[in-house]
Amino acid sequence: MEKILVSGDSFTDPHYTSHHTKNYKHTFTWSDKLDGKVTNVAISGQCNPGMIARALDRIYYDKPDRVIIALSCWSRFTAARHRINPLFLFHNANMFAYNHWSFSKLDKKEYNRQLQHMSGMMKFKDGEASPEECIRQFLLHNIPHFVWKTCLDLNTLSIVCKQKGIKLHVFQMLHPFGVPKNYEYISDEFSNALIKSDLFMDLYESKIDLIGYPWIKNAGGVFVDGMLSREEKKHRIGDGDAHPNEQGHRLIGDWFNANYKDYQI
Repeated sequence: MEKILVSGDSFTDPHYTSHHTKNYKHTFTWSDKLDGKVTNVAISGQCNPGMIARALDRIYYDKPDRVIIALSCWSRFTAARHRINPLFLFHNANMFAYNHWSFSKLDKKEYNRQLQHMSGMMKFKDGEASPEECIRQFLLHNIPHFVWKTCLDLNTLSIVCKQKGIKLHVFQMLHPFGVPKNYEYISDEFSNALIKSDLFMDLYESKIDLIGYPWIKNAGGVFVDGMLSREEKKHRIGDGDAHPNEQGHRLIGDWFNANYKDYQI
């Protein structure tokens, strides 16, 4: 039986626990639809470099025939003792500013911590900029790094897989750089940087299986989250949790099986 190694974030994590729906537990994950002996090492909150590094580490232990990477937001990164995704902070900035906090105290504490961390990296001081401005400045400043880091790590993984005779499949699970409508110009900046990146083009030329490439809609690409229905609880857990439920995971698994290419190394 073929051995398959899968890495990703919470949309792939078989042990995902809903923060909003406490009683919900996964009984099925999209990787269960794969034909082979599957080792799923996905972790909730994992950044792209982290999930790629985790796959690289397990390649030498598990010796898989095939590796699948389900990419997350390209802006997510790991800092000391916690993970940060500045894109997510956009959606909470107004609630924070007007003290209209509908989530838990833990969410509010994490929001403050991430914002303070970013403010320190941008040399902002308290009161000098609004939360939205801090996030905007941080994202624009770091777009080249977000593009470079994921592309470089994917190219490294591609080289290792070729050396080991392993087939590599990569697809985009979440929108690579989704922002609210009034900040879409930032997403456009990311798209332009991605398409112009030599490392991104090197991925295409590497001949690995890039499903839905180039992964951004305005360039004709596909990301999986965009295929899941927004209708409450049809493909998602619901009650404030946009992660896929069993029906959503089955849809993702069927989509992967219908679109991956079993190429020759």
